[in-house]
Amino acid sequence: MKLFKYLEVSLAAALSLFLLSGCKLPMYSVGGNVSGLVGTLSLSLNGSAKTLDILQDGIYKLSTTLATGATYTVTVVTQPAGQLCVVANGSGTIANASVTNVDISCTVTAQAPVITSVWPGSVVGGYEVKVSGSNLDSASIAFNGSTMTPTLQTQNEIRFIAPENPKGTYALELENIAGNTSQQVPQGEVMTDVVSIAGGSNHSCAVQSTGEVQCWGYNSLGQLGNGGTADSVTPVKVSGISNAVSVSAGASHSCAVLSTGVVECWGFNPYGQLGNGSTINSSTPIAVTGITGAVAVNAGINHSCAVLSSGAVQCWGNNTSGQLGDGSTVNSSTPITVSDVSTAMTVSTGISHSCVILSTGLVQCWGDNAYGQLGNGSTIASMTPVTVSGISNAVTVNAGQYHSCAVLTTGMVQCWGNNVNGQLGDGSTITRVTPVTVSGISNAVTVGTGTYHSCAALITGLVQCWGSNSGEQLGNGSSIDSLTPSTVSEVSNAMAVVVGANHSCAMLSTGSVQCWGSFGGIGIPTYSALPVTVSGLGDAVTVSGGNRDCVLLSDGSVQCWGAVLLGDGSTSTSMTPVTVSGIANAVTVSANSLLSCAVLSNGEVQCWGYNHFGQLGNGSFLTSKTPSTVSGISNAVAVSAGNSHNCAVLSTGGVQCWGNNSSGQLGNGNTTASSMPVVVSGISNAVAVSAGSNHTCVVLTAGTVQCWGSNSYGQLGNGGTILSTTPVDVSGIANAVAISAGYDHTCVVMSTGTVQCWGYNSYGQLGNGSTINSRTPVTVSGISNAVAVGLGSYHSCALLSTGKVQCWAYNYYGQLGNGSTINSGTPVEVAGISSAVAISASDSNSCALLSNGGVQCWGNSNQNQLTVSSANELKIPVHYP
Repeated sequence: MKLFKYLEVSLAAALSLFLLSGCKLPMYSVGGNVSGLVGTLSLSLNGSAKTLDILQDGIYKLSTTLATGATYTVTVVTQPAGQLCVVANGSGTIANASVTNVDISCTVTAQAPVITSVWPGSVVGGYEVKVSGSNLDSASIAFNGSTMTPTLQTQNEIRFIAPENPKGTYALELENIAGNTSQQVPQGEVMTDVVSIAGGSNHSCAVQSTGEVQCWGYNSLGQLGNGGTADSVTPVKVSGISNAVSVSAGASHSCAVLSTGVVECWGFNPYGQLGNGSTINSSTPIAVTGITGAVAVNAGINHSCAVLSSGAVQCWGNNTSGQLGDGSTVNSSTPITVSDVSTAMTVSTGISHSCVILSTGLVQCWGDNAYGQLGNGSTIASMTPVTVSGISNAVTVNAGQYHSCAVLTTGMVQCWGNNVNGQLGDGSTITRVTPVTVSGISNAVTVGTGTYHSCAALITGLVQCWGSNSGEQLGNGSSIDSLTPSTVSEVSNAMAVVVGANHSCAMLSTGSVQCWGSFGGIGIPTYSALPVTVSGLGDAVTVSGGNRDCVLLSDGSVQCWGAVLLGDGSTSTSMTPVTVSGIANAVTVSANSLLSCAVLSNGEVQCWGYNHFGQLGNGSFLTSKTPSTVSGISNAVAVSAGNSHNCAVLSTGGVQCWGNNSSGQLGNGNTTASSMPVVVSGISNAVAVSAGSNHTCVVLTAGTVQCWGSNSYGQLGNGGTILSTTPVDVSGIANAVAISAGYDHTCVVMSTGTVQCWGYNSYGQLGNGSTINSRTPVTVSGISNAVAVGLGSYHSCALLSTGKVQCWAYNYYGQLGNGSTINSGTPVEVAGISSAVAISASDSNSCALLSNGGVQCWGNSNQNQLTVSSANELKIPVHYP
């Protein structure tokens, strides 16, 4: 007993001494390892307001103040957009040791939640919020602190109706997402006071009653005007504008009229379409030179026009088809006055034509007229205004890519021009050179025209659309084209409608905006900055690509994948290769954005796809879902598919071309488009040909190079910038062995293994480390063993004798293949490719044919060009803008 009492006393004394000495009981920490993190991660312990921000992978510790027996719960407070971070062993009890196994794993294969849109919902006075992401099927929702009941909840999407008028900023919190207790989604802004809207190719803009402008969608060229180049699926404010009265969105630039009568523009500017006297892009608004009395502005593909208070019209930018209306085809980076127009009320600009409504109700148009889009009964281009036939009571006009539409005082709509997808709305697909009446519409208030579809807002508040529906831009719940108007679902209070390339937007009577279709903040596509393997190919012998990619197989058949019109008789896109109908004896294939062509073993050429300029070469302008034989060619040895024209080398050494000829790219001495092959002047010893956007080049037997067509950036390589409708010699080239023509630049491989390039160089596509255009060839840095070269719109690639591939210049979509999206003015090596035997680069993606007959591609996949063969390839990073 005494011993126990002694021990008791001793222990008590020791404890008292321990406490009196200022020492404390052991305290433990909670921590673990973080892996896969790209961005900033915030963690919380036991719901504490105190969080730990983690910036990189590695070991972390959350606390050293937990005693034995204390409980702990670790939660993710915020995580990087595009990642899902999951806590392992996230809760438990402290047991005489630090907890070091609360690991955090982050992955980019799952998409963190992001608000994709907040627009008026089906409930009167409410707003529908759409959230996209991954693992959302069990999530609970809090909107501005209030619990929401979803109207739709799936693994990848949640929809709910927010409280009335959530104007300004909003915050959304989701709980119970794949092991995370909560996930804070970045707050956004609701637009409820819109007074006008505009739809561009892949972005949209709106003017608010405050005079501010907001834009959303693609932004790689600064077309959103917020000073950056990051895409945005929700509206962002245009910098420095607080007094706008109207806005217009073009292909990759935008313009606004201010209350002062000044016009400001921002975005893409290689043709001077911003109007400030330069050709430098701007991601913030800049004033158009010399305009102080504008009442309206319209931004086209690469040009812009403004109506002045005097009734005159001034235009600036690209003028290759006379779309500036001054009687010339010379580009202008400052405004020039349209000839003989003094009573204009409004103006609209298409891809290469422009239209105005006069105070008399007449409509006049000028520029390109290949499809009759000027409406004067012909297909002859006009560099000055011509009157549209049969219209004398127009109230509004809209110029699309290759067609135009007008609303009349009667409420009827009339359209004219290209009609390949039924975009004229008359129930046919027949192109019209004079206006035809859109079926069934008698109460329209506005009309909008896109690439291949049109929409009208009716006085009843409904919206009806017609034409192409491949991107669901008709808004009727299907993806089937319609040759006559169909009603847009769930829109009943529209006041106006605007149409982009493949999307449409309506301004509602509530002051809100509702959009549908693809792009423009509706569905930005994926891309891969590293090569991915194309499914099911093991015997390819040639590869070529654009928005669609094609390969020639060893048995003479051709397979294609990506965009529509793949040649299998359908109009569907495909993520895996489909066999082109009726081709069993091809010897080479060439594919580009709009069509594909193959040379057969008998010397014939067959093409399939779009045919707006007669680029199928069969004497018509009708699009073809399956191969059609090019007229009059029976001895071709090579073919090259350009942007809207094609060329073939014949066994005689001659060259024949067909299709668009607005810049003389057919090489026959004029600028008239031809739907049948024409002979290129003066060439009898060609060995290779390459068709670019609006120019063409050949390698001759002597190793010299000749080019013809557009020359705005020196892409003909003859030291000048004047277009040529017949071949001219490229300066200083005497030993070329291979050639490729890009959008506005050209490259050749020399017999020495070096590469030389010339032309447009804003992104470093000439590969010499600069961004200065060159009218004569310059040497690409660091390459001495090239065997082939392939050019995209703004990037270039070379195949080396080692089987490796190097690429350079524009890299927004990862088209350089090195795992990044950073531009490079000198060559960088494509990751993981060491056995390539051929390459192809087009638009914004690239492909390599491997020695085993397989194909790997990288870059943009907006038309499903990049496909994967197994789950393993899915582990390769794919960027979601």
